[in-house]
Amino acid sequence: MNTARRLFVVSTLGSLAVAFFTCTRHADVRDDLGQTTDFDPTPTEDASVPPLDADLGNDAYPSCADRPLGDCFGSDDFPCAFALWAVTVAQDCQVQTGCITNGTVQITMGADGCVSALGMDQPNDAIIECLIEQLSAVNCPCTEEETINHFFGLGNMGTCQ
Repeated sequence: MNTARRLFVVSTLGSLAVAFFTCTRHADVRDDLGQTTDFDPTPTEDASVPPLDADLGNDAYPSCADRPLGDCFGSDDFPCAFALWAVTVAQDCQVQTGCITNGTVQITMGADGCVSALGMDQPNDAIIECLIEQLSAVNCPCTEEETINHFFGLGNMGTCQ
């Protein structure tokens, strides 16, 4: 084989190798819900969270329809942002009560736009009072019942992160 032919073959093989090993990327990035959510590392539990006798509909707060709109609204297309709001309320109450709460809280939003149920597997009076105060003060633009679980962690003894 002559030199020109060898150079041609080597050059062609080199081009094919470069083309073969060249990496191209393609990503379909989309947001199906039109919302962003924070990662909530709530473990999946087999046992249900026991409900509390929280008296969420007591006379200390206005009726659901008379409550002001809370920070539980999303975009025009997805007006109910209950899950994000409920986790934020739980985290705020954890800090306000000195970061002593452990276990899981379960919060249920009723179809009327007001929180209808509260449950905890390791309740303490301080956080229950805080949660009831914040959850019973507002109305959300939600039309379907929805329940979230938020895991506070274990071993919390008063040190906030």
